[in-house]
Order: sequence, then C-alpha cells, then structure tokens
Amino acid sequence: MTQEDIFTFYCDRGAARYRLANYQGAINDFNQAIKIESNAVVYVIRGIARNKLEDYQGAINDFNQAIKIEPNADAYFNRGIARDAIKNYQGAINDFNQAIQLDPDQSSTYYAYRAITRWRKGDRKGSIKDYDQVIGLSPSDVNAYYNRGLSRCNIGDYQGGIDDFNQIIKLNPNEVEVYQFLAMARVGLNKSKGFQSKKKKQY
Repeated sequence: MTQEDIFTFYCDRGAARYRLANYQGAINDFNQAIKIESNAVVYVIRGIARNKLEDYQGAINDFNQAIKIEPNADAYFNRGIARDAIKNYQGAINDFNQAIQLDPDQSSTYYAYRAITRWRKGDRKGSIKDYDQVIGLSPSDVNAYYNRGLSRCNIGDYQGGIDDFNQIIKLNPNEVEVYQFLAMARVGLNKSKGFQSKKKKQY
C-alpha cells in the first residue's frame, strides 16, 4: 500500500466517522492523514470536527494552517464560527467578509452568520443590513425574515417587523409562533413601547 493509499484511507475513514458524529475518532484519523500530507482540506475538516467538540482554539489553529496552504472560503467561514464562539466578534466578521469575497455563490449563508455576529457585537443596523442581503439572495428564507423581524422590533422599527412577520405567513401559514410575534409587534407599534419577547433561535 502506497503512502497515497494510506492517506486516502485515513481521510475516508475520518469522513465516515465525522458523519457518524464520532468527532474524536475523525480527528484521530485526520491526524494520521496530516502526518502523511499537509493538506488544506484535511485541516479544514479537522477544524470543523474540533468546533463540534468546542475545541475552538484548536479549530482556529487548523483553519490558520489551511489558509496558509490555500486560502479558501470554507476555512475563513469556519474560523469565523470559532471566533464568534470565543467572542472575538470583529475577528469573526473579518473572516465572514473574506468568505463572502472568495465564494459569492455561498454568500447567503455567510451573510446570515455575519448578521448574528454583528448583533452580538452590538451593531444592530449592520445586522439588519446583512439580513437584507440574505433575503435578497434567498427570498423564501423564513429564518432570515424571523431574525430581521425580531431585530427590527428590537430597535423600534415595529412596522418593519410587522412586514417581515406577514411575509413569513405568506410563505408558510403554519408557522404558528409568528402570529405571536406579529401581535406583539402591533402592540409595540400602537403603544410605541419596547419590544420584548423570547427570540427564535438564530440559525
């Protein structure tokens, strides 16, 4: 068996273990593959597995290595997720920016994650602008309407929130929770008071 065959074996078994949610087993296999070949794709996949295990610094190290070998959107995007998890919000935003530039075809996902990070950082209007981008690219993305609607209400734009919740109802009338948010947004609009509710989980 050649070194290339062994490398392929560890990569394939690692990928299979990852799909079975055996993340540590996958990491062990990717460790062996990397000993044979320093490969950007393997570093990215190992980093994603480390993210799953909440080893965020280990994941960041893997994505750094992948970027050194071959800068790619997957590495930047997943490093952004890891940085967001450790509250390095500006670093995460920078990574999502890079991912958007490198792979515009997947930018809807990248904008959505950047929107969440911007919200956590306190950039409410920037977050809403990112949801605008997501909806522009994916007009039937119910989660984007939910999150933009909640975000708009939280900054006092109740009419904007109402518009988003109504759009969700048009897309999926069976989204029962949205009717509650719609009613609360209407109360906020009528009374001009703060909008407080339990948010729907973002993505």
